[in-house]
Amino acid sequence: MPKRPMSAGEERRYVEFRRLLVEEREKAGLSQGELGAKLDPPRPQSHVAKIELGTRRLDALEFYDMARAVGYDPCDLLKRVEANTGGRTRGRVTKSGKSKK
Repeated sequence: MPKRPMSAGEERRYVEFRRLLVEEREKAGLSQGELGAKLDPPRPQSHVAKIELGTRRLDALEFYDMARAVGYDPCDLLKRVEANTGGRTRGRVTKSGKSKK
């Protein structure tokens, strides 16, 4: 299935997301290779490098596994992405799950 291009807001958030992934890995004192070895199944250094460079997208479960391997809370990282980028570019979602403009 072909990927759709990201909007400017999505691109801005994804760049910040990747920047924070690198920051957390480095804060934990791990190289890309060391992080790859901690994943289940273990991945080569190039796998982590492609994620950090943005040439490979990270799905939700891989993100969760990576966060746990490095030792940070994935929810906290996503909150930091939102705080650092001004959040969503469209309406907010309320507690009831409905979009609010």
